[in-house]
Amino acid sequence: MCCGRLIAVGLALLNLLRQASRPRDSILGLVSGVDGDDFRSVDECGRSIPGVVIYRFEASLVFFNADYFNDRVRAVVKAANSPPKYLLIDAESVPLLDVSGAYALEALHQELAQQGIEQGIARTP
Repeated sequence: MCCGRLIAVGLALLNLLRQASRPRDSILGLVSGVDGDDFRSVDECGRSIPGVVIYRFEASLVFFNADYFNDRVRAVVKAANSPPKYLLIDAESVPLLDVSGAYALEALHQELAQQGIEQGIARTP
């Protein structure tokens, strides 16, 4: 009975780590409404802004997903309709940033700067 619980807890922890290492993300776009402008996923109804990519990462940026974050940002920038001049990272859903995440952001900043893309971070918790 005890072994079964340990296995269940171990599997639950592995599943949690798997989900956290490859979290959901989205590209945001502008939505005009009665109360003013807002930003939503372009998959829902957001309009892309030419020359700007707004990227939202929906998890903490820590050692086990920092490389995934950088890979996703590179893919998003590459897939943009037109070459972006700005990358804005919406950090509202990034509750925790560790040293590895900070290094990943700095490396990404330098890489994008070499491509002529300015990186910004908005809505930090």
